[in-house]
Amino acid sequence: MQHFHNSDFVRDLANQIIRERFANSHGVETLDEYLERIDALQTCHLSANQASRVIGTAGKQRRDAKLTIENGTSIIVNVPMNDPRRPGAKVWAQIELGIWLDLLEMGAINAWRFVGKGNGRTDGQVMTNVPMRSAASTGKTAVVRLIVNAKPGQQARTLDHNPLNLRRSNIYLNGSPNWTDGGKKTAKTDSVALIREQAALRQSCAGKDYGIPASEADQQQRHHQTNGEA
Repeated sequence: MQHFHNSDFVRDLANQIIRERFANSHGVETLDEYLERIDALQTCHLSANQASRVIGTAGKQRRDAKLTIENGTSIIVNVPMNDPRRPGAKVWAQIELGIWLDLLEMGAINAWRFVGKGNGRTDGQVMTNVPMRSAASTGKTAVVRLIVNAKPGQQARTLDHNPLNLRRSNIYLNGSPNWTDGGKKTAKTDSVALIREQAALRQSCAGKDYGIPASEADQQQRHHQTNGEA
C-alpha cells in the first residue's frame, strides 16, 4: 500500500516553485491557481457540458495527486490511476514536480492511465491521450517517451523496470533517432512534437464549443472508468 505524508511545508514549496516559474508568464502563484489554468486550456474548445466531464476526469486526477518530498528537497508528484488488474484499486506513478510541470506546459494535459501488458506490476506502461486525438496520426503516447523526448526509432525504458517510477534519473533512451533493431517494432513518432502540434491545434479551436451527444458522452464516461482513465 502506498503511504503519503502531505504537509503544509511540501505544499508551500510547491507554491513557491509555481510562483517562481509562472507568476510573470501565466499570472498564477499557487498550485491550485495553476491547475485551474490547465483546466481552462484543456477545455477551451469544448461546450460547457463536455468541459465539465473532462475536468471531472483529467482535472480530478491532477487534484488527487499527492505531493511528497524526497531527500529533503525534491518534490514528488504521486499520480493516481486505476489498477486494471484489481477492480477498485489504485496504482501511483511517481514523477518529480518540475518534470510533471514540464509535461503540462508542453500540452500533455490529458489523464494518465496504467495499461497492463501481463500479470506483473512491471508489465505495463503509463499512457496518455494526445490532444485532439481524432485529428492526430496516433491517439496516445507513453508518458515515459515525453519525459526523455524520445525520437522515432528510440525506445524509452526504466532502469529499475518499474513503469510507475517516472523519475527522470530512472529513464534512459535505447537506440538512436531513426534506428531500427533488426526489423523489430520501434516507435515511429516524435511524441513531444506531436503533443505540441496537437495542443496548438486545440488552442486554435478555442471558443468552438465542441461537444458530443449526452448519450455518447455517458458511454465514453463508462469506458474511461472501465479502462482506468482517472
